Amino acid sequence: MRDGVTRVQVGAHELCVKLSGMAHQGAGHPHRPLLLVHGFGGSLASWQLVSPMLARSRPVIAFDLPGHGDSSKNVGEGTLEAFARVTAGLLDALAIPCAHVVGHSLGGGVALSLLAQKPEKLCALSLLAPAGLSRSVNMAFIEGFLQATTPEALQVAMDMAVYGKALVGRQAAQALLAGLDRPGARAALQQVAQACFGGGVQAADLRAALHASPVACQLIWGREDAVLPLPTTQGLVPRPHELLLEQTGHLPQLERPAEVAQAVAAFAAQAQAAP
Repeated sequence: MRDGVTRVQVGAHELCVKLSGMAHQGAGHPHRPLLLVHGFGGSLASWQLVSPMLARSRPVIAFDLPGHGDSSKNVGEGTLEAFARVTAGLLDALAIPCAHVVGHSLGGGVALSLLAQKPEKLCALSLLAPAGLSRSVNMAFIEGFLQATTPEALQVAMDMAVYGKALVGRQAAQALLAGLDRPGARAALQQVAQACFGGGVQAADLRAALHASPVACQLIWGREDAVLPLPTTQGLVPRPHELLLEQTGHLPQLERPAEVAQAVAAFAAQAQAAP
């Protein structure tokens, strides 16, 4: 595999996949790949600030979930479990038996669901403000994002997701809006929102999967997260593997990219070195 953007067929889904750091893959390069799973309404571009830093030392694979970005818009059930099956299928399609999965928000819930379904697919797990660890969700953000038809309205929604309100400017809002306006995109995201956050609460409770995890897990959360508010984290993961970022909202990989990349890279090295 070479660096670059490619398309991979996984069942009924055509996925847009970006490969980086592939020079670290293969004979003589024992580093386990990192698989990056973005959040609701996001895309592989959500990792654009951290991916280059992570790819300096190991292979990095980012992809658009079904219904998102440049992937096909059929989301099927739109549940975390369905997305986890697609994620496992992607690893199979790329002939990767085991990956260190890094999941943000909805993608964190997908990673936890993969842990519950097929733990053998995970070498380690880094969770950034993941779904599945509490019932709370800010539906004003979800609905505001889905209903936005102008860059200004999208900026209002995205302001709920970050601590520094100037982070998502008009250009970024226009790019997000262009993604929402693609044929089938809003309907796909509405299906995901209904499946995962119907009734204004998180549908999946994956705390038991995290507690029973056979692989090392890391938790990163913004203390000022207003989308998936910080739950009581005590006991979820060992304290050295917990990073709470001050003055940070729901998008730590965009708000604090250097710290997130450093923490994930250090944890990946530590997890791989462990017996």
